[in-house]
Amino acid sequence: MVKRVEQQIAFAHAQITYKKEGGAVLFTVSSCFLKKPFFASLLLLRKSKNLHWSTFITAGTPSFAVRKMKLLRLTLLVFAWGLCQAQNFPPSFSNVVASVNIEELQQEYTDFVIYDVNATDPEGDNFTFVIPENSINSNLFRVEGYSGRVFTQPGVVLDREVLSRDDDPLHLLIEAQDGMHDEYPQFRLIIVLQDVNDNPPIIAPPYTSLSVLEDTELGFVLVEVEASDADSGNNGFFYFYLDETSSLFQLERETGKLRLIRELDYDNPLTRRHTLTVIVEDLGEEPLMGQSTLEIVVEDVDDLNPVFEPSSYTKSISENSTFGAFVERVSARDGDIGVDAAIFYTLEDAGNSLIDGNLSFVINSTTGEIFVDVASLDRETHSSYSLTVQAAQVNNTSKFASATVSIIVLDINDNIPVFDPHTNADFDLHLEDILNSTSPLPFNVSASGDIILSSPLNFEITEYYLFNVIATEAEGGNASAQVRVNVTNENDLIPVFQQLNYTGNITEGVSSGAFIEQVKAVDEDKGIYGEITYSISGGHFDDFYINTYNGAVFTDRKLDYENRSSYTILIDAVDSGNRTAQHLATLTVEVLNINDNHPLFDRESLTVQLEEETEEGSTVVALNVTDRDGDNLTERTFSIEAGNEFGNFTFDPELENVVVTLSRLDYDERPGLQEPIMLTIVVNDTLFTDEMILTIQLVDINDNSPVFQNESYQFEVFEEEPANTEVGIVTAIDIDSEEFGEVVYSIYPNDKSVLPGPSDGFPHISKTVQATIEVLDINDKRPSFVRDEYEVSVPENIDIVSDSVSARDMDAGTNAEITYELIHGNTNNAFVIDRKEGVLSRNPNVTLDREDEDFYVLTVRATDGGMPSMNGTATIKVTIMDENDEEPIFSPTYVSTSITEDTPTDSSVLTITATDGDTPSNAMLRYTLSVTGPPEPEPGCPEPPSGSFSIDGESGYIETLGEFDREAVKRHMCWRS
Repeated sequence: MVKRVEQQIAFAHAQITYKKEGGAVLFTVSSCFLKKPFFASLLLLRKSKNLHWSTFITAGTPSFAVRKMKLLRLTLLVFAWGLCQAQNFPPSFSNVVASVNIEELQQEYTDFVIYDVNATDPEGDNFTFVIPENSINSNLFRVEGYSGRVFTQPGVVLDREVLSRDDDPLHLLIEAQDGMHDEYPQFRLIIVLQDVNDNPPIIAPPYTSLSVLEDTELGFVLVEVEASDADSGNNGFFYFYLDETSSLFQLERETGKLRLIRELDYDNPLTRRHTLTVIVEDLGEEPLMGQSTLEIVVEDVDDLNPVFEPSSYTKSISENSTFGAFVERVSARDGDIGVDAAIFYTLEDAGNSLIDGNLSFVINSTTGEIFVDVASLDRETHSSYSLTVQAAQVNNTSKFASATVSIIVLDINDNIPVFDPHTNADFDLHLEDILNSTSPLPFNVSASGDIILSSPLNFEITEYYLFNVIATEAEGGNASAQVRVNVTNENDLIPVFQQLNYTGNITEGVSSGAFIEQVKAVDEDKGIYGEITYSISGGHFDDFYINTYNGAVFTDRKLDYENRSSYTILIDAVDSGNRTAQHLATLTVEVLNINDNHPLFDRESLTVQLEEETEEGSTVVALNVTDRDGDNLTERTFSIEAGNEFGNFTFDPELENVVVTLSRLDYDERPGLQEPIMLTIVVNDTLFTDEMILTIQLVDINDNSPVFQNESYQFEVFEEEPANTEVGIVTAIDIDSEEFGEVVYSIYPNDKSVLPGPSDGFPHISKTVQATIEVLDINDKRPSFVRDEYEVSVPENIDIVSDSVSARDMDAGTNAEITYELIHGNTNNAFVIDRKEGVLSRNPNVTLDREDEDFYVLTVRATDGGMPSMNGTATIKVTIMDENDEEPIFSPTYVSTSITEDTPTDSSVLTITATDGDTPSNAMLRYTLSVTGPPEPEPGCPEPPSGSFSIDGESGYIETLGEFDREAVKRHMCWRS
């Protein structure tokens, strides 16, 4: 089990930490004598006898530089202590970051304290609080040098809606400087602006006009009122309501949706236009409100039948009227005044107008004019006619109306007189004009004395006639009587407009009662029947009125070109007999536009992003401006009134509403461009202006490659270090913003170079540096034999036995140096092995005799030179090869047997057995019979006779060859092989 020890020792501003694991000790020294924290790592490898320490040393911030072998005494601790005591240290803050919440300020507070910053100096030196140059938000705040109190800058208003629109806090960096250092620690103050209810909700636009069909379904959403409030929280939430309760409309409190809740009526002039005041109020403790005007114009729909004016007609016509004679003009109009659909007329019998099944009259379906449709009329046959005229809409024949036309046929003197059979004295009657008019009298006198109308009368030509009736007898006597005939006026003529189309112009905004145009109609009737009354029969009743006596048309309210630029009015002329003009007059009123509306930006403020390095003349944004007066009435100009001190932006000379760049902007080099650029944009139409705030946030692009601090790096590391062991540190700096300047490192796979990995920007820019890492060997690999088992065969009794084994070690240097030794199976030390080369030899002092030991199993061990060493083993199997160095041996060496003399030929006698100590190849025996007796024959044992016996050469089997005679040979025979 590895014992681990950790201890921390503090020396003033130096801190040393060491820990021990197994045979290694790791020191970490945190020193204070550099501008940045210094870290030294001392890796103890082993302790030598002379009490020095063999180490690797590295230094950095923090980093591992090149590791080199050195001798370093433990007095390094004292050295670090002395350096720290001799240096001066910068002031330090009690904490490095703090947050403060303040309400946004709506007026200048020069002495308003935001926060008190605290710092101390280790040596007690004097120091000053400073906001670094070009620090973000340095234009808003200042710090009191000796106290650390943070104030707002003079004249600065902390408006959350301008400075912290997205509720992002403001950050302020502060340093405590004692004048003795190049760099100082920084304190970050986070200022959160809390909202106050200082912005009323705004409805855009402030005036809205919309047209709604009168048959719109109930519940339909006519418009959704939109509002905005720059405040936040409850101060920025709002609800809607109408200034006055409406019986027709309902405004949803939360959504601003205006719904129709009762039916609309265009036909009532008083309900054709509705003006609503919409109120929006926020939820602040002291609520603020805004309002807008919503004008709803009801548009007519085709829902009414045509209307005759008048509904009945009476006309007198002479009976001598012939085919095609004009009788009367009837007129009907669409009951929907705002639609004014075309009308067509048809004529029908009302009960007594048919002659032989046919009508005597015909009507023009378009104009409504009625004409005689027979050769002539006859009062004596038909003294009057009753017709029904039907008027229907061309676009919808289901909508129609009817009117009655009564036609009276006037008599003419077209029948001869018939005398009364009872006669008086004969006399002659005739008439004599007293007034001596140029026209003949339209009267005749009958023999009976009846004065009869002989031709139609015309009141407009002659209002009365004065004549004498003279009776003359045949004898010459006469008498006379004066007669005055007064012609009674009839309304037989209709008003006629002098022209059917009139045009008038009126400037918008003029007061009610302004004269526009005068229409004129004439009626040839005299007296009251010639008196004409004018009226507006179609168009816009509530916008205009007409002098009923002289036809002069005036405005009834102020007209607004932006709501409507043209009106068409239908004017009718009616005489006192209620006869209308054959054709209506049309008055077209053109409203003349004037510059009475402000140009308005579509928003009060706009934030856009612009990439740095954008080409000069590039479009930043196109601003949208609306002017209810239209785009062509006046010339609009755009200008940048504030925020363009460096002249970076202007307006496109051709596209006047387009902001373009004047120069290439570099986010990383130009001071101040990291902060939002707030431009005050003004639009002017020569009379009215509007302004908005355009905030341009210059967006950093990844246009700078990271730069390594060194051209190359070299590191050393012991093999077998665990994963994530720090080998060394390479450092690269990217001057792009934090988003793109954060460098990520990776190992480039092809050449193993160090590569900063992709940052958040696109495209990625990379730089490579060569980092050479030398891996230092440790003795972690065992020697390994080429083969786990070797087999060797050697002849016995040989003087030299030579064979070799081989092992390898994956370590390097001393750790890979191998020595060999035999550790097992070397019976009688028969073999020796070369320690360096692994060559196996016979021990010169030992003779190998296969018959004594024919097989050896040797264990050879290979040991490396590491400390501690490691080893591996292999097996050597040695086979001793046989040589024919052993003679056969009979066992036993003497055999005696007996046979009978009558033993037949080929009879078995016995089997002789011999052995040979050599291997089978050298121990193959061949048996033969020899006539030579033993070296020392037994006494009395003669030589064996030849041809008496035979032996099998392979088995040693002996058998008889012939007959035996005991009496001739009594004793046993002896032999050997």
